[in-house]
Amino acid sequence: MVASLGGLVMCTADEDHHARVCRMSDRLRHEKLTYVDASSLVLMDEHDIRTAWSTDHRLGLTGAEVLPRL
Repeated sequence: MVASLGGLVMCTADEDHHARVCRMSDRLRHEKLTYVDASSLVLMDEHDIRTAWSTDHRLGLTGAEVLPRL
């Protein structure tokens, strides 16, 4: 199934990514993000992802549109 997903990009989680996640968590401290939330926001920012399909409204904290709108 994964091989059939056109445009799929596999991202690595190295020490640099971890540092960016920590900065994002600190920047949005008042939101009480999980590590996965902050990591997703970092990746969305790095890959210029402006629309996300999710039920987690937190993915819109940095300006992305989150669908479906609830």
